[in-house]
Amino acid sequence: MEGAPDGVPLRCLGGRPGPARLTADVGELLALPLAVKERFWDVILPYLHPAPTDEQAARVEALRGEHGLAAEALVGPIRAARFLIVEGARAGLDDDAFVADLSSLSRTVDVREIVGILLPCFRRAAPPLRSEIVARTLADHGKLVSDVHWRVDRILGSERGSALDAAVAVLTFDYRDGARDDRVTMQFMPEQLIQLLRACEEMLADQRREG
Repeated sequence: MEGAPDGVPLRCLGGRPGPARLTADVGELLALPLAVKERFWDVILPYLHPAPTDEQAARVEALRGEHGLAAEALVGPIRAARFLIVEGARAGLDDDAFVADLSSLSRTVDVREIVGILLPCFRRAAPPLRSEIVARTLADHGKLVSDVHWRVDRILGSERGSALDAAVAVLTFDYRDGARDDRVTMQFMPEQLIQLLRACEEMLADQRREG
């Protein structure tokens, strides 16, 4: 959103005013057909990410065509909803604070209907958005494991000896390093697996105590 600030202080921005046209864009939600309001999660979901996939964009386009909406009819509502949901998640707003922002922006329209449209979307979107923020924050400062794969092998022999019959666990860690995805594979003997298990149990116990 470009232009001068909207002038309404928002909790999601720490009390700063929102972008230009935010109040008007929120109000345009009410002009949408009831069926589109009821399916607004399907409309906004693709736009909570950097770019919608072709399939997601096609579904939104099909919904728009189904109800005879002009292309620009969804621009304002999508722009407002994306801004409020993403910034609300980034600021860690709870339901009451999110509703308070909607109320501040909806003084001349029916805020109850707008809350009915956007609050369920915020509740569904905020947890995964905040998890993504945490993951990106960690990745900004080093390697972040994104997935783990494992198998158990037995070593029967090598050039160093025969009839070894030793078990070894093979763990492959997918990780993100800045903007680069990579992986590393490590081998664990049973003794080191026990150490790893104890470390994981201790860390999980700490999390349970804190949570």
